[in-house]
Amino acid sequence: MKKLLCLLAFPFLIGMSTFAVDIKTQTVSDTLIQYADQAIAKGTSVDTLITAMKTIHEQQKSDLAAALAQNNLTATQTTLNQRNEMYPLTNHLYDIKAGSGKTITNASGVSYTFKKQAALPWLNISRWNEAYYSFPQYDSFLEFQRTFPQTGMLYQEINITSGTQTYFPHYFYGGENTLNDLTWKSEGLRIREITDKNADLYFFFDVPTSLVETKQFSLGLTSGATLSWKDIFTTTSYSPEYFLTSLDEGLQFCQKVAAFIGSGTATKEYPAQHCSDAAAMKFYKGMHEDILKYAADLYLK
Repeated sequence: MKKLLCLLAFPFLIGMSTFAVDIKTQTVSDTLIQYADQAIAKGTSVDTLITAMKTIHEQQKSDLAAALAQNNLTATQTTLNQRNEMYPLTNHLYDIKAGSGKTITNASGVSYTFKKQAALPWLNISRWNEAYYSFPQYDSFLEFQRTFPQTGMLYQEINITSGTQTYFPHYFYGGENTLNDLTWKSEGLRIREITDKNADLYFFFDVPTSLVETKQFSLGLTSGATLSWKDIFTTTSYSPEYFLTSLDEGLQFCQKVAAFIGSGTATKEYPAQHCSDAAAMKFYKGMHEDILKYAADLYLK
């Protein structure tokens, strides 16, 4: 089944016997990336391959949800394994499509190269030994991947502008399993010392759905240099871990909590354990007040 799924993805690339030989010497992910690169070299468009991968990932999402609903652990593990093996290829194709990215420079001559963007409905955060779910104040977290082609201090100077509205990033991720909350950092403040000029940095903006859907915004620096959204490649996240977490009943409960609370609070971060307990109808003193407010409205009407 695993080989068949891979063959269906690239029928113009490989035969069963060739795949069976190569799989012994390298991982499935490496093999798929190798054959995709060969296909691209022979004239197959990257867009065609990305479309094929999106179709497969959507089917995998359906298969995984069905297997979990049936409590079929074997089918669940098989589908998840396939998804994990194929997702690196999707990222590889995204990287090819994004190319070297687009670069803008601030007034001091510091350059920033933006590569990819993606809209995410929630984020999974770890602080010390506790996991949290974070939901946007508006509707979506808009993620931007960029590089900082030198070492040194990174400052709060990136923003999104749409009409007369300006948005600054909510979170920053630069490795080390640390997601920095930037909501309290005003323009010009230090974010973090960057020691690896090749590191990928990720900024997450909290923005309305209308802005994501219409794409009527520019990404820029406070010094005035800007990029249109059209200059930055848009991806769809098919992360296996992200999708699997989205099926968690606790997360789904807290998604409803966040929608109930609306945009009246700047930060909607809920301990994952609180979300799981609430989904199991366990409520107690010390639980996040947003969860208790939603529960009271839901069950005490």
